[in-house]
Amino acid sequence: MSATGQRVHDVILRGGRTLRLRPPSEADAEAMRRFLTDLSPASMRMRFHGTRRVDDAMVAAFLDPDWIDEGILLATAVGEDESDRVIGTAGFTRLRDPRAAEVSFVVAEDRQSDWIATRLLERLADEAGRAGIERFIAEVLPENRPMLRVFEDSGFEVSRTDEGGEIRVEFPIRSDERYREAVDLRDHRAVGPSLLCRVRVDNYFAPARGAPPAGARPRAPASCPHRPAPSTSRTSRTPTSCA
Repeated sequence: MSATGQRVHDVILRGGRTLRLRPPSEADAEAMRRFLTDLSPASMRMRFHGTRRVDDAMVAAFLDPDWIDEGILLATAVGEDESDRVIGTAGFTRLRDPRAAEVSFVVAEDRQSDWIATRLLERLADEAGRAGIERFIAEVLPENRPMLRVFEDSGFEVSRTDEGGEIRVEFPIRSDERYREAVDLRDHRAVGPSLLCRVRVDNYFAPARGAPPAGARPRAPASCPHRPAPSTSRTSRTPTSCA
């Protein structure tokens, strides 16, 4: 398997959705441009600490990292109509101290409650550790509370310093017991809805044990990746309501 292939990982999000994390390539240029263009002015300011125009140079900066001094991951949906859509990205840049790197990430505004930033941080920390990086540093605007919350809830031992207009966040990225417990807890919370979703769909297609109550309708979460596609047939057994 290529080095790029080894960095492709599917992870489970809050609610049971699947997310694919992978390195970018030149082929992702247009998808990356769409992702950056769709960000609101507020999100652009949070990520770049100012107003930036999306041009070829900006897009190119997110493509083909060397994974020595720079690493970048893209987040794309799996099992959905938007499977080719970039919905998040995270990256690290090694600093003058080769054991430290600056970390940053941004997530599409319609997907910011799904743990995407957290899953990106987990995987990016693992890749950075393989490159010999021992700690992450981030400069965060005080109003960017979602990003601060991601760091605080990550399981890493985070320190914060108010530098007048920005908050400096720093933490070692070693996988200690506290961090592993936090990751395990997220995995447990994410896998639960995914398994429940599969059970509901499997039970729906299982042989009937008896006549259902009058007016009963099968139920499966709309976000479930195993939910059958809708059918135009009136006799279709596709679940039609969400739980």
